[in-house]
Amino acid sequence: MVGIRVQKIDLISSIFKCSQCSLLLRDPVQLIGCGHRLCQSCVREQPEETIMCAECYQRFSRKDYQRDRGFQNDLKALIVHCAYCDWTDEMKKYQKHLNEMHSNPTCEFCESKFTSDEDFIRHQLYSCEKIFVSCPFKQFGCQDHILRISLNEHYRTVQHQLVLMNIVFHWKSLLATGLLIAFKQTEQITANELQDIAEMVNVLSETIPVIKDDSQRIISEASHLQENLNAISQDCSALKLSIQEQNSVLDTLVVNQERLQTDIKSIEGMINTTSSTTYDGTYIWKIDHITAKIIDAQTEKQMFICSPPFYTSLTGFKVCLRLYLNGDKDARGTHISLFIVLMRGPYDAILEFPFPFKVIFCLYDQTKRQDHIIDSLLPDGNSNSFHRPTSEMNVASGISKFASLKLVNEEDSRYTREDTMYIKATVDFLHMHYISNHP
Repeated sequence: MVGIRVQKIDLISSIFKCSQCSLLLRDPVQLIGCGHRLCQSCVREQPEETIMCAECYQRFSRKDYQRDRGFQNDLKALIVHCAYCDWTDEMKKYQKHLNEMHSNPTCEFCESKFTSDEDFIRHQLYSCEKIFVSCPFKQFGCQDHILRISLNEHYRTVQHQLVLMNIVFHWKSLLATGLLIAFKQTEQITANELQDIAEMVNVLSETIPVIKDDSQRIISEASHLQENLNAISQDCSALKLSIQEQNSVLDTLVVNQERLQTDIKSIEGMINTTSSTTYDGTYIWKIDHITAKIIDAQTEKQMFICSPPFYTSLTGFKVCLRLYLNGDKDARGTHISLFIVLMRGPYDAILEFPFPFKVIFCLYDQTKRQDHIIDSLLPDGNSNSFHRPTSEMNVASGISKFASLKLVNEEDSRYTREDTMYIKATVDFLHMHYISNHP
């Protein structure tokens, strides 16, 4: 908690104000050593083991204060003006008015909302980054209109550093002329404290010429470095161009490596699911956890998935399906893409290539409507996709715009039920499709 905020506080006697938060005293306590009063919460929030009076700067033990109940009664009778509206009455009625009329104040600087007047006041006093505050050295000529969020940046400005230097020189001058002795008598500073201040000022003032010399040296070195930088700027430009070209090559390698890793994962998945392999040219692919797989495709974490391999016969072609759940190339983001992949099989040496059969794809409608999405692929004998594989898998070939993503991703889609999708592939042995190997 902090003090109590009211309007026209300048018209109220200073004895009712906390010297630390500058607001009306809330739960006032009196420091026994000097008699000054602070808010009880302002005393508790001081982090040191001792308490410093914000008015006379003396320090006391944390036991050296007491609740001032008599002064609290004087506060209750004080006439105050509400900080938010035109309400005016005794202080003892103010909190009830705040609770009833201003229970959720809003900061006019950052528009944050609060559940109590105390939290709002604390926010504006200590944490609101968009409120304007004064530099702690305003009285010595520093700025008095700085965004709180910019204070640390202000402390590094030339203006602030010059003010600090002027303060140090001023204190040293006071010590040299004996004027600080009068200040000592007025403020009751002990001789030891005065000696500590003098030593501190001397140390600070001795470092200033060193800092200035270092600054000049750094400026000179920076100028020399700038000349060197200008001399090698052309070489840097050529080197930068070379690095960019190398980065482009590396980026391509990274992309290829990611695709290779995806292929490897797909192949491992196929090996792990050989138990579901068929040998009659028909395969029904059950794809579970479809929602997660769609998200992986949209975020390009895994752009496609592959089915387990299946065969056209016991000694036939080995194939699998490849599915892009967010589309491939020009179909990305609009359709799912479905392809067939000819794989290296154990009987390729006695089979006739290119692969000659028509392939029929079907995305099942899992409702009673049975409105399945069906399309077919005719193999192109001129395409390497259907020639005898020379590696584990040929280049995939199929239908880029097999099914609209709107139908698949819509709420309560007929094609994805219980987070599962079913796709059927059928090799049509009755319709062999031959295309000349010569265009």
